[in-house]
Formats: sequence, C-alpha cells, structure tokens
Amino acid sequence: MSIRTLTQLIDAVNKNLAWRKREITTIKFMIEDARAHEKRFLIRAGIALLYAHWEGFVKYAASAYLEYVAFQKLPYEKLQHSFIALAFKGQLNEATETNRASVFTRAVTLLIADRAKCSDIPWENVIRTSNLNFNVLTDIMCMVNLDITPYSLRQNLIDEKLLARRNRIAHGEEQVADNADYDEVHTEVLEMLDHISDQIGIAATQKAYQVVP
Repeated sequence: MSIRTLTQLIDAVNKNLAWRKREITTIKFMIEDARAHEKRFLIRAGIALLYAHWEGFVKYAASAYLEYVAFQKLPYEKLQHSFIALAFKGQLNEATETNRASVFTRAVTLLIADRAKCSDIPWENVIRTSNLNFNVLTDIMCMVNLDITPYSLRQNLIDEKLLARRNRIAHGEEQVADNADYDEVHTEVLEMLDHISDQIGIAATQKAYQVVP
C-alpha cells in the first residue's frame, strides 16, 4: 500500500498495530490457561513474540511515517533538519569518506543552493531495527523527528527484558522469565506500541515534520 495521505498513514499504522496486539493478547491468554509444565515453553515463546512485534512495529510505523513525509514533497527549507539530513546523507557520507575540501564544499553548496527545491527523501529500507536496543531506537526516533523521552525510563526493559532475553532464547537458554515478569513485559510492550502509534498520528496531523514559520 502506498502512503500518500494522512488517512492512509493512520489507517495503515492502526491496521498493522491491531493484528500484532491480537497475537500478543492471544499468547497471553494461552499462558494463563496453560498447565504448569507448559508455561515455561509458552513464556519463552511469548518473550520472543513480544520482541518480534516490538521490533516489527517500530520498523513498520517509522517507515510508513517516513514514506508519508517523503511524498509531501516539501521544499527542503520547510523540513525539520532530520529529514534534510536523510535526503543529503549520500553527499555527506561521500564528504566524510574522501576528506577532500572540494567534496565538502560541494556538499555544503548543495545544501544551500537546493533549499528551495522540492525534497527527495529516501524512505525504502532506510529504517533498520535489527537488534533493537535503546540506542538504535534513539537513532530511529531522531531520524523521523520523534521524541525519545517517553522510552528513556524503559531502557532496561528494551535492552535487557526484551532484546537480551530474545537473544538468550535464540541461544537455547531454558528459563528466561516467570509469570509475574512476563506480565510486566507484556503490559509495557503494549504501552510502547500504543505510544509509538500515537506519536506518529499526532506528528503527522500536526505536521511536526515541517519547520514552524
């Protein structure tokens, strides 16, 4: 689905979030109804699923928002700096790699001379969420000009209770969480997913990607 309008963006994000929340809730019910010897297995599966939907939704929602902003085709001078940085990343990377004054000068000239032109922001395969720890999340939120503050108090949850546990499960560790711990992570992940969805909806509606005149 191409995302060109605000309605398309909000519908796409809501639809993607809905099926993820259904799966998360389903496995929670399975854990609650399971017999004692089944709970350990289901909790391991549940942690892996929670992480998968956390990483997957961050990538999907941020990519959808970036696509929406890109297709507004605003002049560079009307965009927040993070989107300008994405558009000129190629030139900036070249300047850094060559360390030549002429390349640096050309990059700066493009930034200044093209500021009134319609933007060309890359959006496909730009958001990368592999091993989504707090630092990676911070970079993603910066990239799309969203506030990282709501997740700062959840750094341990993101790094240890989700990513590190997912990795231990992948490496064959048997016991990663008990019922109470799983319930906490389940609740926190759902809250973070909802918050990201809300942030994107508000940012798009309020045109937070634009520079305030």
